[in-house]
Amino acid sequence: MDLFKASCWASDSENGGSAKKDIWRLKTNWLFLFFACILRAISYVCVTPTNHQFVINPTAETLNITDEKVEPGLEQTETLYSLTYVVLFVSHAIAAVATGLLFNHIPTWYLFLVSTLCHTLGYLLYALATSGWMMILARALAGLHLGAIDSLVFAYYAVSFEKYKENLKTLGKFEKKKETKMKGYLFSTSAIGYAVGNIIAVGFPAILAQFPETPQFRAAGWFCVAAGVTVLILQLALFHGEC
Repeated sequence: MDLFKASCWASDSENGGSAKKDIWRLKTNWLFLFFACILRAISYVCVTPTNHQFVINPTAETLNITDEKVEPGLEQTETLYSLTYVVLFVSHAIAAVATGLLFNHIPTWYLFLVSTLCHTLGYLLYALATSGWMMILARALAGLHLGAIDSLVFAYYAVSFEKYKENLKTLGKFEKKKETKMKGYLFSTSAIGYAVGNIIAVGFPAILAQFPETPQFRAAGWFCVAAGVTVLILQLALFHGEC
């Protein structure tokens, strides 16, 4: 399979693809969505405990330590710090609406790819930031990722579940009375993904807090970059896409 080209269910069927194969592909796609939800939670939560470093200067005096290796914060104004949140939420809303409009026109494989790239590039900027404006751009990219994922995950669940039903009917295994339960199980995976991501995202800064000489917001940024690269690899391995 060409990893950079979304596959088409119809053409796959014409080439002799079976309902069982389609079901297997759908399940691996859903597994990828679970990891995408984990990344979404990490993206929003992981850096929140360290954002205050945009404003303060965590010198040895403020941290009550004498280690000369302590890295100063960005010492930005509180107005600029607040602006990073405004930009995050505005870009979040824009991406959610735009993704919904594009969902039926662009293969979801590419939409997920662009979303994860926005996350990864945004947190690369976050980790390397030397000014408030770099932080604002970083948060704008992160917001695009958040909005796209929020729109994509549930839209894809709805569309792919219908395809799943069709294949079960083809195999004679679909039971109408179990449809609601199956939907519940499917949608619960996103909630579990968010929960797992939140646990990871909250725990990582908590560990960093035990090492006050660590430049925490940069470490959190690099952690988010690593998480983004991991999900990109998982997309190549798991997500088959559809037309």
